[in-house]
Amino acid sequence: SVNDSTNYGQIRDPKGRTTWIPLDQLSQTPSLRTRVPELEQQVKTLTDKLANIDNTWNQRTAEMQEKVAGSDSTISSLQKENQDLKNQLVVA
Repeated sequence: SVNDSTNYGQIRDPKGRTTWIPLDQLSQTPSLRTRVPELEQQVKTLTDKLANIDNTWNQRTAEMQEKVAGSDSTISSLQKENQDLKNQLVVA
């Protein structure tokens, strides 16, 4: 409750205790005691998400490197085959 004549408000803590404090000390923002655990959980959640993204990125990068290596091998093979065919044409 609020006493407008004294500019004090009555508050109740989680243990059910009540007290009067100046209205200018009241805030709609939750206390640090409430916010810190929530923020710590957010940090953990975001850290886990980042780790998953990092793992996925590393896996995709490895897959792309394998594909590039396979493509390089195919290109080398085709270049050799092309050169062999050119050599056969020159001989013929």
